[in-house]
Amino acid sequence: MVVQEMGGDRIPSAFDEVLSEFPNAREILVEALTRAAEVSDYNAVAELTTRLRRADTLKNELERLREEWQAVFHPEAIETELFASPRAESEATVGVPDQYDLCIPTLQALRALGGRGRRREIADKVIEQMDLAEEITRQLHEGGPQTELEWQLGWARTILKTCGLVDNPQQGLWVLTEAGSRQQWMDAGEIKILYRQHLDRRRQRDQG
Repeated sequence: MVVQEMGGDRIPSAFDEVLSEFPNAREILVEALTRAAEVSDYNAVAELTTRLRRADTLKNELERLREEWQAVFHPEAIETELFASPRAESEATVGVPDQYDLCIPTLQALRALGGRGRRREIADKVIEQMDLAEEITRQLHEGGPQTELEWQLGWARTILKTCGLVDNPQQGLWVLTEAGSRQQWMDAGEIKILYRQHLDRRRQRDQG
């Protein structure tokens, strides 16, 4: 058969082999992005975010090409999938709180931890205090390896640092500032306004 002579049966496996490398490569990018966000390196954050999006686009394109190859050279495999018994729908999950909604819980978690804590300690305390269900905490951000909650918490810490409410004296360690220790009244909307004001002032300083 022509397809077999041209190595057609090996092509899907080749696609699978390339696609299997994506989780590890993406994890490296995610870790670099997290470190950049923690030190407020916004140029690096923007660059790494773009690279992550391009990586995801590339992965999607490779998956599309693999499916197209199958449809052309192995249509019987596609027909088998189409007429297979339907799989049970995954259980619907409640949305993960966004970065602004997690700012006040992060401050509260740090207070409960004595004013300082590491990322995992803060995340665990936020989960405990907000009583977040497992179906929320286990959702992955764009396929992982980081969870969506960890991603949003990372941005919440960056926002709080920009606002002067927390500090990051060493990698992975976060502490309440004096202003953060006193902060009792702000809500997510007010945090968003304060953050934008700080960004605007920083932008004006950079341009001036």
